[in-house]
Formats: sequence, structure tokens, C-alpha cells
Amino acid sequence: MGLDPQLIESPESLKHILAFEGQGLAAPNKLVHLIFRSSDNIRLVYGARNISHFAWEFDVLNTDGLPHESITQNQLHMLTLVDEVWTQCTYSKDVLTRHGVRNVHVVPTPVRFESDRPRLSREESLEALHEVIAAPLTLTTWLGRSEHMDLAAYGVSYLVRNPLLHASGRVFLIVCNPGDMRKNLLNSIEGFLMGSRPSDLLIVKLLIPNEGDYLFGGVYEKLSPLFHGPGCTSSNRVLFLLDYLSDAQMAALYALADFYLSAPHCEGYNLPLLEAMAVGTVPVSNRHTSMIDYIDDSNSVIIEHKSYTGLIKGMAGDIARRTYAVAVSDRYQIAKAVQAASTLSPSSYNDRSIASQERVMRAHSEKAIAVLLEARLTAPRTDLTLKVPRSCNCV
Repeated sequence: MGLDPQLIESPESLKHILAFEGQGLAAPNKLVHLIFRSSDNIRLVYGARNISHFAWEFDVLNTDGLPHESITQNQLHMLTLVDEVWTQCTYSKDVLTRHGVRNVHVVPTPVRFESDRPRLSREESLEALHEVIAAPLTLTTWLGRSEHMDLAAYGVSYLVRNPLLHASGRVFLIVCNPGDMRKNLLNSIEGFLMGSRPSDLLIVKLLIPNEGDYLFGGVYEKLSPLFHGPGCTSSNRVLFLLDYLSDAQMAALYALADFYLSAPHCEGYNLPLLEAMAVGTVPVSNRHTSMIDYIDDSNSVIIEHKSYTGLIKGMAGDIARRTYAVAVSDRYQIAKAVQAASTLSPSSYNDRSIASQERVMRAHSEKAIAVLLEARLTAPRTDLTLKVPRSCNCV
């Protein structure tokens, strides 16, 4: 957009005009300070227009801090310190507005979309991924790490050598951090195995640190904690990618997949799903929280879900100290959708593929988001009064 953003390491240190001049900044009343941090890490630039970009996928906020806690833990208080809040989706905006946060706008993260570039063929995608290593699904709670490493060593191979990629089956893709408890990963894998055809393949790109012997031990280390008791699963139709992939390789991976499988409990945006849609990969997804904005019957195969009020240990919503709603798509509901996707006619698939791309281009592309950004960045500031925190624990 031709702007010149500058990273500010310690925004709370800018409290005097000389501090602004020392960093080569304009006068504070001419600055827009964008805050890409969690609410407890919001720090204001004195006199500037402070905007928090806040992703949230739960229906509750922490609004009442305990006496021994820093006021930074009170999400509502911290979000009312800024002049404006940007959220990723309509669901988040509605939650914040309902809790009394003012001046909230939906300004999502833009998705890179190259409409003039045709979707890569399977052969072109495999060529771009020819150096990528894949590890098989072999997991049991009865064996330890070293035994799993021995098992993985027998199965680890180049992705392009998998025979299913050269057959007539459909390729499904999941991209996720396995430690993110929102992702419903084990149910997704089991649902795929139950509902897919013998020639179908599921590729799971795990977002994990490439440290130590991760290639052989990563699947066990990251997935075994997801079991809530004894468990054992193995399949040559589920492959894990653990290496870092470049932007070009990720684009090829999205194009390699016929379907992107997504069955989370909640999402503030779900960027990998949108990135897959941008290249015409059809979503097999549930529809709630952020997905309400862009998933429908015209562009997706929808997974059924039921909503419950409860807690899933380890999710960000725990900070609210209240029960929150979660959506649950079980393995049977996922299997039903996977089966429906695998049997789509070519024309039905093509219609959904085109509709997916069009939805991203219309509402989530860089061009579309640039319009929203310009409108917000040039909007008149409604409150020039610096909001002073109520506690010395907050800067």
C-alpha cells in the first residue's frame, strides 16, 4: 500500500517528544500504533492512535480480575484502553461488542491470492515437493519414544514416492500445530479413515520446531499427548510432513490437495483453510465461529457439529475463567462429510472450487483488505484522550 511501517520494540517507552524524535518518528498525534499482541501485552504509545488487532474465538472474556492479579489479566479493561479494535471475523466482533468493547471493526489478515496464476497440476505440485519427506501414521500408547523412532525409520520416505499420489484417489490436507487443542486432530484423522475410499490419502502438515530427531520422533512426541487413555492407530493412508516448507512449497501442497479437512472446536480466523481456498482446494469443514464468514454449501462440504458449554484443557479461552462454548464434530460426523466429498461429481467439485477462490478474492485478498485498511487508517479519530490505566501494574 506504499506505507512505511516501523517496528517499535517498547512502545510504552515513548512518553516524550524527544523519544519520538530519537526513533525518527513523527509527532505522536500523527502516528497510528498497530498492536499485534494478546490483550495482556497491550502497551500504548502516548498520544498516538492505538489500534489492537485482536483475534478471539470464544464467547466469553475475562472481565473481573482477582485481587492478587495484575490488571493486565482483565481482557475487557485492556481492550478498552485502545482507541480501536480490529478483529478477524464477525463472530469475534459480536463477542467483543456484547461485552462492551467499543469501536470494533472486522479487518482480517489478507490472504495472498494470485488470480492470474493457474492452479498447479498434481504433477507440477509433486515436482515442487520432490525433496519433502513424509512420515507414516504409526502410533500406540503402549510403546515409548525409541520404539516409535524405530518404526518411523522403516516408513519415512519421500512424499512423491507414495503410490496413492499416482492413483485415482482424492488427497485431503490438514495444516496445524498439533499442540493447538482447538484443532480436533485425532477425530479428524479417524473420521478420514472411516469415511474415505481405499485410494484416498490424508496429508497432515505439522507445524512443529525442526529440532533434534523430530523427523522420526515428532509424530509420537506431538500426537501421543492427545490420547486420553490407551490408544493405537496405524495407516499407510495418513502421512505427516514435519519439515519447514517454503512459501512456494506450501502453495504446491495446497494445490496438491483436492480437499482441505478442517473440523476445529473454534477458530478466530483459520488462515490455512483460507489459503487452501485461494488456490481452489475445496473445504471439508464445519461452520461456526470465524468460518461462518466464508464457509457455505456453495463452496464447501460442510461437517455437522454440536455446540456444548464446557472446557477443553489447554485452550486460550481458559484465561476468561468461565465456561465457554465449543463446537464438537465427532469422528462419525467427519467421516460422513469425507465420504460425501470423496464421491462428489467432477462438476460439483469444480463449482465448489471456483466458488472458494471467488470468496477469498472478494473478501479476504490483499486487494479487498487494502480497502478496509485505508478506510480505517484514514478515519477521523473519535477520542483523543489518553486512557490512563487504573493500576500501576500496567504501563
